[in-house]
Amino acid sequence: MIMLDINEDVRKRLQGTDFKAMLATSSKYEAIKYHKLFEEMGDIRTAFVISAPDSREGHSEVDSENKAFIQEEWTRVMKKYGDEEKYLDKVKDEFINGEEIELLIVVDKLLTGFDAPRAAVLYIDKLLKEHNLLQAIARVNRLYEGKDFGFIVDYRGLLGDLDK
Repeated sequence: MIMLDINEDVRKRLQGTDFKAMLATSSKYEAIKYHKLFEEMGDIRTAFVISAPDSREGHSEVDSENKAFIQEEWTRVMKKYGDEEKYLDKVKDEFINGEEIELLIVVDKLLTGFDAPRAAVLYIDKLLKEHNLLQAIARVNRLYEGKDFGFIVDYRGLLGDLDK
């Protein structure tokens, strides 16, 4: 339901403009799953940014099925781009300067310390608090021609605690 809501919002609010959006998710699995769902819908162009899957013994990405799914997608992306740094650089450049990515799906990478002035909407489907929440909100608070403010769409009820 969140994917459908975001899909419709991006279509109505952003398509045909110079602006873009970000979606903060809770896990690598969710980031990839969202990306695949958006691809199936075919209405908006997305990319996901995750760190390499953790292959240490005893450390799992929730369960073995999810771990295999994440590894399969990671391998596919690495075959296309060569290595993690090239992949990250390409996605960042395309999101900041290009037209191919309308929605960037992230977990932790690029959620803080990433300057993308064209980002006008941040969808939050992740528990964030304190400094991390403020940093995430700042992703859409950058000056850009024609942008007076950014939008935050909070699917987790985080902004109610922002004053605290």
